[in-house]
Amino acid sequence: MRPAFERPDEVIEHPFAKATYVKSTNTWKIYWMRADLKWHRYEPQATVSKVEEFIAEVDRDS
Repeated sequence: MRPAFERPDEVIEHPFAKATYVKSTNTWKIYWMRADLKWHRYEPQATVSKVEEFIAEVDRDS
């Protein structure tokens, strides 16, 4: 979330990261949205074992 450019009191939400669960391996795959508006695998860490690790990775990435 971030403030709107011309209306700072309005909040804009954009998807920038997502995790999908892979049942067969009991892991989460991490994706990020590029400027082309398509989801791409997150290269620094493509999979994690817990959703909390995904949230921590999103918090760490500037």
